[in-house]
Amino acid sequence: MPDVTFEDQLTLRLGGREFKLYYFGRNHSDSSLVLSYPARRVIFAVDFIPIDDIPFGTRNQDYVAEWIESLRKVEELDFDVIVPGHGNPGQKDSARLVSEYFQDLVVAVENAESRGQTRESPRMVSAVRAALYPKYGSWANFGPGLPGNIRGLYEYWDRMGRFPIR
Repeated sequence: MPDVTFEDQLTLRLGGREFKLYYFGRNHSDSSLVLSYPARRVIFAVDFIPIDDIPFGTRNQDYVAEWIESLRKVEELDFDVIVPGHGNPGQKDSARLVSEYFQDLVVAVENAESRGQTRESPRMVSAVRAALYPKYGSWANFGPGLPGNIRGLYEYWDRMGRFPIR
């Protein structure tokens, strides 16, 4: 069991260096943290800020609306580079792009529904893929991962209810 806990932020000093830990709420899980090394303007965030890659699966433990809010809080930090848990490092803009992906996914799914596409049907997936491809088609896992993201969004809506896009 940990002997140090915190709610939102904790400053650590190790070997004469200062690091900060942040908890920005639920996103990919209910326990994701961001580690900041301000002297190098770098943050480390595992799993909830994929770089040029769609989020893996968006499964039942994810919190999509809160994830968007967590990403907005990350954007408020003073840094230049994001080191993810997987893949290549990214820039500060990467957090905004992931947030936009989720928002665009919600809009694309709702637009497909308004045109009569049914939940997770092949026609729904095709409509969402067509809507998102121009902006996200080059991202890793776009092809194989998109159906799981759509399914995860519906699972989230079933569990938590729909949310407004701001």
